[in-house]
Amino acid sequence: MHNLVHPVLARHRCWHYHWDMRLLWVVVLLVGCGRSRLVNPPPPVDAAADADASIDAPIDTGVDAPVMSVSLETALTCGLDEDSVVRAAARWVNCNPDFTGSVQTVVEAWEGFVLGSLDPFAASSIGLPGTCSTWTCAASAGACDEFMACEAEAVAMGPCVDGEFRCVGDELARCRDGQFRAHLDCGELGATCAGGACDLEGCRFGGVGATRTGCEVGDITLCGGGLRVDCADLGADRACALFAIGGEIPVEWCAPEGMSADGASPAARVDCEGSVVSFESVLGTLYSIDCVELGYMGCDDRGCI
Repeated sequence: MHNLVHPVLARHRCWHYHWDMRLLWVVVLLVGCGRSRLVNPPPPVDAAADADASIDAPIDTGVDAPVMSVSLETALTCGLDEDSVVRAAARWVNCNPDFTGSVQTVVEAWEGFVLGSLDPFAASSIGLPGTCSTWTCAASAGACDEFMACEAEAVAMGPCVDGEFRCVGDELARCRDGQFRAHLDCGELGATCAGGACDLEGCRFGGVGATRTGCEVGDITLCGGGLRVDCADLGADRACALFAIGGEIPVEWCAPEGMSADGASPAARVDCEGSVVSFESVLGTLYSIDCVELGYMGCDDRGCI
């Protein structure tokens, strides 16, 4: 187990877009500037599981997850901010050696609103778990055993068939690996949970076959605009657009102006130099992560080891 000690994440804007081969994201080149900031270590995780938990009880993720507001953006990003998703990406990749992607894959999925996508198959199409509790656990865990214990706490009683949805109070749980895991808090979005989906005044979303997000006047909208992401709030040049996940599943995200399929960058790449992992995301952000400062032994071309 490794303790986290004041890890530092250096982040630089450089307006250069590229795509991961699994994500098939489109590209354009522009020029910009940068900044950096400190990432505080996560709180300890209580690994004790409650064997008597009931499917009718609220789902307990076992971590202090970010407080969700009535925000579609929060739901689509699993409530993670930039620092948290970098930590989550490093931990999840480190604890899943069979995953063929990298920390870059996870961060770009977060940027593209795929981690918490209301399309239940978008994340799984690129090999990522489609349950938000997984990512809040990964963001807070200091080691793989803590992550696994947190995942166990996030499970509602099963058994179930993978891909199945169930309501636990007003939280929507999704079956993965034979057990239900917390995914979406319908109540935080002003909706109720019924019949395996969130329900907002008759508009059902979040489950299989439910209403999907769409683009309207530059915004990402859901349920006739009852829920929306104002893309301009994320950047003056951002507007709702589609891209294909895994070459098949279109997902709405807030794309920068000028992104086009006319050009394509080389294959996505994660560089490891010393203990520092660096990569450029689809939004043109250059990330540098010191794995030793995050409590790991070093790095490789996937992330921290």
